[in-house]
Amino acid sequence: MRVGRWCRALVGAGGLEVVVVPTAGTTPSEYRRVALPDEEAIRRGAATLMSARWRHWMVRTAPLPHVAGRVPAWMGRSLLSDLPWRPDIVIAFKMALAPMAADLALECGVPLLVDLDDDEATLAATFGEDTDEAEALERLLRGVADLAAVLTVAAPADAESVGARVGVPVQVVPNTVALGPRVGSGSPGRAMYVANFDYAPNRVSARWLLHDVLPQVAGLAELSVVGALSDHLGCEAPAVAYGKVPDLTPFYADASVVLCPVLAGSGTSLKVLEALAHGRAVVTTSVGARGLDLASGEELVIIDDPSEFAGEVSRLLASPAASAALGARGRAAVEANYSESVGDTAIWSAVLAALAAT
Repeated sequence: MRVGRWCRALVGAGGLEVVVVPTAGTTPSEYRRVALPDEEAIRRGAATLMSARWRHWMVRTAPLPHVAGRVPAWMGRSLLSDLPWRPDIVIAFKMALAPMAADLALECGVPLLVDLDDDEATLAATFGEDTDEAEALERLLRGVADLAAVLTVAAPADAESVGARVGVPVQVVPNTVALGPRVGSGSPGRAMYVANFDYAPNRVSARWLLHDVLPQVAGLAELSVVGALSDHLGCEAPAVAYGKVPDLTPFYADASVVLCPVLAGSGTSLKVLEALAHGRAVVTTSVGARGLDLASGEELVIIDDPSEFAGEVSRLLASPAASAALGARGRAAVEANYSESVGDTAIWSAVLAALAAT
């Protein structure tokens, strides 16, 4: 979703070539898909990485995180022969693709912009992932900062933290959403929870909501649990799992309250913004509201204690007028601060800063 927003903002400037790694399924006409090299190709290419261009960088950053090791830097120059024109700037999304993108940028003599999105290294460390992998992500972050003219993230807190660690300014390009259609006040007693439950932190949050919060909620007719693998959560009434659905609009229209429990993460929550954009009352946690310029009790409700979380959900379910008013204020805040036009301005600010740095 974030990458698509960048592409839509930039395509009007002229030529835009989108390269997707790795290959998966049928190649859509608008994307150039590049297959990941196999292990033998990676071993053969290791000598290339020790050339003058990459030797010192590799010594400082090795060993790389697993995912970055699967996308070696030497892939960048191999893209050049297939591109219809030489770019004026190369933009990489997420750290793992930055070395490959940097190789292409160096070959063309143009600046590199890397959208980190969030602070992967801190997230890995705080969520208890493998210590070696978390340390590798931190080394890669510092190495990427050496390669890029501009770094961007979604949340101001991440910009401050990353900037302090790498010693360079980091620009904020906020996550944005399209304003959803105006819908009614929702059905009485109906709430919604949407997430990708293939992602481990979301499963942790789901267990907290279903086991610690939901039994204390009063007046709940149904909690619609929507998203990939929601049917694997063991939902019991009043929670109903709907799995991955093609269109969330009917669920937003039916719900009077949207629950966004997030217990770990970085960046900003697109699901919080999406629910607010539909004019829905949102109850979330402090992590779910992280990086958003929104006040608890004004545009949404922010609570970390499970009993208090349940109490606020119960209060909003019992008062359609209060939930509708909260949702209306939240939608207005999204329109003012997190609309696509706001995001476009931030994207172009980052691009122009990178071009000016050359």
